Amino acid sequence: MKSQMYFLFARYFRFFARIVLNRWRPRVVAVTGTAGKTSALQLLASALETKYSVYVSKKANSAIGISYSILGIVPATYSVIEFLWFLMSTPFRCIYFYILKRDETIFAVELDVDRPGEMEFMSAFIHPEVIYWVSSYAMHIESFAQLVAKGIYPDEVTAMSHEYAKIARGTSNAPLRLVVAAKNIHIVKALQGLKPIPLYIAESAIQSWTLGVKRTTFDIKVDKEIVSFTIDRIAQKNFGYTALAVYTIGDYFGIDRQDILNVIKDYRFPPGRATILPGVHNTTIIDSSYNSSFEACKGMLELLATYMRRRKIAVLGDIRELGRLSQSEHERLAGEIITNSINQVVLVGPNMKQYVLPYLLDHGYTSEMVHYFSNTYQAGIFLKERLSKAGDIILLKASQNTLFFEIIAEMMLENKEDVSKLCRREKLWELKRQQIIQDFYRQIHQE
Repeated sequence: MKSQMYFLFARYFRFFARIVLNRWRPRVVAVTGTAGKTSALQLLASALETKYSVYVSKKANSAIGISYSILGIVPATYSVIEFLWFLMSTPFRCIYFYILKRDETIFAVELDVDRPGEMEFMSAFIHPEVIYWVSSYAMHIESFAQLVAKGIYPDEVTAMSHEYAKIARGTSNAPLRLVVAAKNIHIVKALQGLKPIPLYIAESAIQSWTLGVKRTTFDIKVDKEIVSFTIDRIAQKNFGYTALAVYTIGDYFGIDRQDILNVIKDYRFPPGRATILPGVHNTTIIDSSYNSSFEACKGMLELLATYMRRRKIAVLGDIRELGRLSQSEHERLAGEIITNSINQVVLVGPNMKQYVLPYLLDHGYTSEMVHYFSNTYQAGIFLKERLSKAGDIILLKASQNTLFFEIIAEMMLENKEDVSKLCRREKLWELKRQQIIQDFYRQIHQE
């Protein structure tokens, strides 16, 4: 019923968004995949803006969110009253944008799926000329279990990947000209037989990845040329693949490669994505608290292990919405903690307690090395008051639903003005963070 209501409202907003889009007629560039979409979209849009006028979908990647973006709707409170206002005002917004047609040449849009049928729904009115499929692995897959149970797909990741692929297959009159994708087995299978033939980015495209204290150097293979660049911040190895995709798409749009290189060098990641911040007690925080998955967490643990020769603390929260794959994904994560020889581990959430904690204790970690908490704020107090010491490198990584690890980041900041560099600064999220803090003190009083 919830899904039916979602698509009912989505169809309402899509009706008006389609009118605006048909009047506008931009060239559409879509970025999709399980993770890394926002950073890739921002980098790609910045490159495109060196030659074209670009309208970018911001904080909107769902069936309803894309229509919001086209109609110029920006949610502030996510309240029922606000939603009712959007319902009533949408026809007038449609008339406004029909009369005053948008003049941007390119619409750069991020597309995501949280449920079966969502990408198929969006492909009915979003017809990309270019698609960059960033990744496809276990993340937010719980809703796809129904398709596995019916025997349609062998597993949830395959089911989700085929849903993502629907934006590439689209309709027979779609103007698709270029598909750039990570060379991932699920992506390759989902795009099998597609015309045009996708250009896959292989792991070998990154010739080298060198992590410094405040910068990262890449050597990537673009066609037959080796391109070297340094960005003034730390970055996961995966950023090299995104840079290569931007080069490939930039070539298609006729953008000068030097302009692309300048954009890559100047790029700044969104908050909560491997942001280096000075912490209390002369510690260093690697804030990657925006969201999590096994692959993203694996990459950040590799980065943590490589970054400087100091004691490493990984503060990790549950990876949510994994359904029946929750145990296997969390135990794989525990294996990566061991592989990267993380010195101290702080765990938050029931999945961490059920799967990661016992795995670590059974494989050489002791109770002095791994610590579990049910509440994010409580974990932050322990980290700040008891565990951290001068020189520590501290990674923060968790799924966004209910955990809100930016609470810990804020507690650990040496400079409180750096709070503006953290993710989810809107009032709605502050209220949710306060609820977690209140839950902690309520639990103490009950005890």
